[in-house]
Amino acid sequence: MNLSTIDEDVLLLIISLLRSYDALSLSETSRHFHAVALPRALSSVTLINHQQLTAFCTYMLSGSSARMRFLKSLSVTLGDGNFTNAHLLADLLEHAQSLTSITVRNAVSFMQSEPRIGDALAALEGINDIELTAVESTVHEMLSKFRSKPRKVSLTGRDFPLRLSHLPLQNAEYLEVSCAIIEDDMPSGGCYAGPQWLACRYIALNLVQIPSIVFMHAFPNLEHLHCFATNVSSPATRTVHSSQNFRHIVRPIHCVTLRLLCTNHMPPEAEIERALCVLRYVRPAVLYLVIHLVPPALLWQRIVELSPQLQYLTLKLYLRMDISDWLATILPLLAPLDVLCIRVSLMEQQEQHQDELRVALAQYMSSLRYLAINCLSLDDPLGKVYAWWRIEGSGAEQRVVEMPREVGDALWRAAA
Repeated sequence: MNLSTIDEDVLLLIISLLRSYDALSLSETSRHFHAVALPRALSSVTLINHQQLTAFCTYMLSGSSARMRFLKSLSVTLGDGNFTNAHLLADLLEHAQSLTSITVRNAVSFMQSEPRIGDALAALEGINDIELTAVESTVHEMLSKFRSKPRKVSLTGRDFPLRLSHLPLQNAEYLEVSCAIIEDDMPSGGCYAGPQWLACRYIALNLVQIPSIVFMHAFPNLEHLHCFATNVSSPATRTVHSSQNFRHIVRPIHCVTLRLLCTNHMPPEAEIERALCVLRYVRPAVLYLVIHLVPPALLWQRIVELSPQLQYLTLKLYLRMDISDWLATILPLLAPLDVLCIRVSLMEQQEQHQDELRVALAQYMSSLRYLAINCLSLDDPLGKVYAWWRIEGSGAEQRVVEMPREVGDALWRAAA
């Protein structure tokens, strides 16, 4: 088919569905396609080295102002660590008023190389999505002056103390913080004094220390929580006053995802309490557990104790283990859970145990009405599609009936 014969509106629709890189390739084929495809090609740009940064900034700054209006999303990830032309990025950001999404990896190195970058970022007013890594004092100061009100914020630090109350980002619906020590906002009176992130529905905390007073009071409308190696710390006894802020409050939440990586760095009891510490403060209806090393039986017992409201459970078991032994020793520990639906993912080497697992789940978990099983591989973290079953009847009359995959997946999506 000759693309030049396609109706202009249809052609623009097709181009709008292309990835920006593919639109760039199309724009290089003819003058006509250059004119119609260039806006899409410039709408989303990723720069991965010093040469690309230099060439792109030079191109954008040497052309008409229309080029800047096309630029909506910019990701700067310099794998070569060469920041010698950081001033060009500052020049670009000072004119990129149409940007709605910005990602800057190693932000502190950019800002130390060219302080104008911080000022230019802070002055942008239309950012909906911001991701910064290597957050230190320079970046923190820039964020405290940020004019945009992004809905999605992702910050990765270097174990840098982060005080959320100093950041005017409370419009964020999605907040991800990694490798940071979040400081509390507790004056001498003992009450939480920081702002509430009323819009925030989803939080991801990875390798983070966060005081329980911030965790419990800063995000009153939280629905989804994702945690990996995160410690929720209680206030020291000497700082606790008579305020109700320090009563141990447990609140319901829709969904929690925990990635667990058990090690031998501390006694099993202490490690499990730390791994599951968020469940001391929230009671999820939906729980995802991603487990990479075989945990002790105590972990499963504590999950049951800390999850009385649980209805939907996903277990992603990246474990090379004896399934028969796991079914005999661990699965009975999960029997007290009052779950309606469970999904279990096994390593692909254990695919032959799916029938055994299905029978055992239906046998031990009397509340169960739906179950699904799939297989994982390290190359494909999403795994194969789930096979679904419905459990009918009970006792001697119990039947496990296969369900259409689409019905099972729709059931899970509606719940999760």
